[in-house]
Order: sequence, then structure tokens, then C-alpha cells
Amino acid sequence: MMGPGWLPTRPRTVGARRRTLPYTARRPRRISKMRAKVAASGSAVNHEDMIFDQPPAELPVATLVPREPSVRLAVDLRAWLVARWRWFRPRTVPMIVAFAGMLAVMGAANYLRNFARQAPERLAVPSTELAPLEVTVTVPAPAPSAVEPLRPYASQAGGAHGFARHATR
Repeated sequence: MMGPGWLPTRPRTVGARRRTLPYTARRPRRISKMRAKVAASGSAVNHEDMIFDQPPAELPVATLVPREPSVRLAVDLRAWLVARWRWFRPRTVPMIVAFAGMLAVMGAANYLRNFARQAPERLAVPSTELAPLEVTVTVPAPAPSAVEPLRPYASQAGGAHGFARHATR
């Protein structure tokens, strides 16, 4: 059965013994002569840097703070202005260009507003006297009709459906 924290173990060879707990005695191992020589020739001193071995650093800078409130206010204001100038200095040219663009947009909007509010321009007429306008209308004569009129039959003069064509020639 598996419980919380249970992990599978790696497969072991059949004849190998399990390691005992750390507090139980172990059998001493024999070290070969070759291994003993290699271990003895190793350096006994650790020359690597430690955590506290840092390169030399600058000491902290002491700041004098005046006691008088008016002088302290002036110093704080100057420090604030210096900090703002450090931020603004590399951004000076882009800020000037942006400000000029803003003024150009405002000027264009003002021009268009005034242009829209003006009355439309009146066009000048070259002379105040107009020549009299003469209009001639001609009506064309009626063309001869190609349609022949229908006349009733002589036998059905008063009938409703007795019409015939009579040639007028």
C-alpha cells in the first residue's frame, strides 16, 4: 500500500546488502596504496574566495542636515530639483519636440475653429447692370399622324362593337 510521501525505490541487485542507519557501526574499508598517495598529495589549504571576501568598496557618504527649518527646506527643495533635472536632462530634446508638436496641433485646431465660424465669402459681381435676357421659344408644328381614325360600320351605327377601318383616301 502506498501512503503519503512514499516514493518507489531503485531496483537492487539480489546479493547486495542494505545500508544501515547512520548511527550504527560500519565495517572499515581498506584503502589501496594508490588511493592513499593521491589523497595525501592533495592540497590541505582552501584558496577559494569565501562569502565575506569581497573586493574593497567605497565607504558610505555622510550627509550633513541643517537644524534650522528654513535652511532645511531650501536644501530639500534643491535636492528635489536636482533629482528632477537628472531625470529630465536626457529627455530634453524629445520633450521640446513634443511641446512644439502640441503647440502646432493647438494652432491648427484654433485656425479650423475660427474658419468654421466665419460667414461664407461673397463673390464680387463685375458689373451691377445686367444686360436684358431675351428668350425665344419656338413650338414645332404637329407632324402628320400615321394613325387612321376608327369609324363605326354603317350597318351598326349605334352598336357598341361594330367598328371598322375606313380608308380616307
